[in-house]
Amino acid sequence: MDNSVVPVEMDSPIKEALEVFERTRFAFIPILTKKEDKMDDLDDSFKVVTASLAIRDILPLIAEANLNIPISELSSQLISLDARASIRIALDYMLNNGIRNIGIKSNLPHIINDRKILEFLLSHNGRMVLLENGIAGLADLNIVDNLDIISATSVKSNTTVSRAAELLMDIHNPCLILEDNEKGEYNYVITPWDIVMRTLLGDDRIIKR
Repeated sequence: MDNSVVPVEMDSPIKEALEVFERTRFAFIPILTKKEDKMDDLDDSFKVVTASLAIRDILPLIAEANLNIPISELSSQLISLDARASIRIALDYMLNNGIRNIGIKSNLPHIINDRKILEFLLSHNGRMVLLENGIAGLADLNIVDNLDIISATSVKSNTTVSRAAELLMDIHNPCLILEDNEKGEYNYVITPWDIVMRTLLGDDRIIKR
């Protein structure tokens, strides 16, 4: 568990939530509201957590803003691994580089992310491997034969931020891969975090809404 994530109140400006995201590097925030009914001896102003705010919840705001900024200005280099790389190596890259999505070297834009690793570790197959071979045996499995590989959506580098936000609102798109038309390579990635944090923290016109 992590107690570094602080809640924000329901009527707080978006900017305050973004500052918490930036400080904690955690993409979820508990939302507090005042409880109207008295509970035991607590005052009627007692505040309770009634919801949570995620990075993805802010994407519709950006999608509706019609921002023409090309996503190439916000993207990050995509780290890619050989398909035979182990789960251990993938996790090492994620932790050491502070990333959640890793490309799979191929002619198509395929990725894995931390959610897919977690799904496998908690799956029936993952538990059976753990029982038979221990943690080391589980960590040394290769990623392609054991994880649910994601066929990532590829977009052109001049796609607008608002269009990218619209695409990322689909839960099946954990990120977008930028297509290099000249080389036919997929070397850059953009995530909901990139769209929200790199756009809104630099645009006072939006964050005041």
